[in-house]
Order: sequence, then C-alpha cells, then structure tokens
Amino acid sequence: RNQEHTAETLRLQDPASILNGFLRWLEMRCCVELLALLICTDGPVQRVLPLEDLVAPLVDVLRSRSKSSPSACEHAAFLLDALLTRALLGGGSGGTPSCSSSEVLLQQLTSAG
Repeated sequence: RNQEHTAETLRLQDPASILNGFLRWLEMRCCVELLALLICTDGPVQRVLPLEDLVAPLVDVLRSRSKSSPSACEHAAFLLDALLTRALLGGGSGGTPSCSSSEVLLQQLTSAG
C-alpha cells in the first residue's frame, strides 16, 4: 500500500523532473541511495521514474571527470552499478534474469559512450 501511494504521488508530479532533481543532487550520498532504492525496488514505484533517461547523464558525469566532483563520479558509478545489477538479476528482490532489461541497458550504455 505504501509503495502504491508513493508511486501515485510521483505520478502526479513530473517524473522526469523528479529524476532530474535527483541528478542535480548527485553529490549527496543520501539522495543517491534513495534513488538507488527507488530504481532497484520491485513494484509500482520503480515503474514511475523514466530510467531510460538516467544512463546517459550518469555516463556523462563519468566522462567529464575533470569537471565533476569526485563524489559525483563515485555516485554516478554507484547508480550505474545498481542499474546493471537490477538488469542482470531481473529485479530488486533477485528474480529471474531479464535478458531484455540487460540488453536495453547495454544498448543505452554503448550509445551513451
């Protein structure tokens, strides 16, 4: 019930704007951990945020290390690791591997790089 309420609240806002807000706070570990929790959980919350819009900005942070702070780079890598883990395990609670999810993520990573 709480996840459904949270998902509905996020849907009422602009999910892309929420995701961009998290990216603006990339240097704050607590915000990054909250985003990782949201993207790695199974259920309605995970399906609200436009995760397809997350990979390229994270790769950009790593690519421009000289312009990004060390903590932003570390947190971008942390989130990419969370996305990869979720794609390979097929969900936040360790379901069956999801080939399409991992293939989509790999495609996004290679097109961003």
